[in-house]
Amino acid sequence: MSNVKSRAKGTKGTKRASPKTNNKPTTTTTTSVNADRQEQLQQQFARNAEHVRQEAYQPELLVADVDRLIHSAAHHHTHNFTGSPSDDAAFRAWISVYLRPKVERLRVFYEMRAAHRKVVHKGLWAIIEKCADLGGDVDTVHELEQDAWSRVWAEIDAWNSPGYGLNGRKPAKITSRLYALARFFALGWRTTRLRERAKFGDTEIARVGYDPQTGVIFIEPKNYAEFWTPVA
Repeated sequence: MSNVKSRAKGTKGTKRASPKTNNKPTTTTTTSVNADRQEQLQQQFARNAEHVRQEAYQPELLVADVDRLIHSAAHHHTHNFTGSPSDDAAFRAWISVYLRPKVERLRVFYEMRAAHRKVVHKGLWAIIEKCADLGGDVDTVHELEQDAWSRVWAEIDAWNSPGYGLNGRKPAKITSRLYALARFFALGWRTTRLRERAKFGDTEIARVGYDPQTGVIFIEPKNYAEFWTPVA
């Protein structure tokens, strides 16, 4: 009896060691499988490239713009295809469903730009024509037009929906919204130029020159007379 008690006392409070188990996820294997599938999907896309082009290309769209849509689908969205990499029929059905709304958005953008290009130009020129002293000219308007239409394309879904009226007013027309956007970009350009002029407003034009040997433009250098003399 004493031996039994002593053994019991000796084992009291001790825990039986349990065998260690590895609960870590097999990330390496999963990553390898995903990489293999992605490579197979890329090969599938290449096999069906001609079909993809036929689905995407439209006569009224620039080839370069459509190519960007196709490139995006090939390199960033094929993982969304859940079918077999060997089932080309299923892949073609999927890519058609994927590309159709993308191409439609691009077509809507083209139509909007063609219909309202003059509105954006007018909104920009209303500001830029008064900024000749800041360097504003026709080239400035062309550059800002690109910026404005890039913004429209980035938010084409919102631009393609009706505007929102405040205080019970009717929603703003697309022309009004585009004109306001153009003015926004033009005013932003003017503000930047005014800040630059305020920063360098004390520069003397007479002390601004160009060194034809080095191609450097000097603005009031401290040792002006030492290393540069204006060419007569």
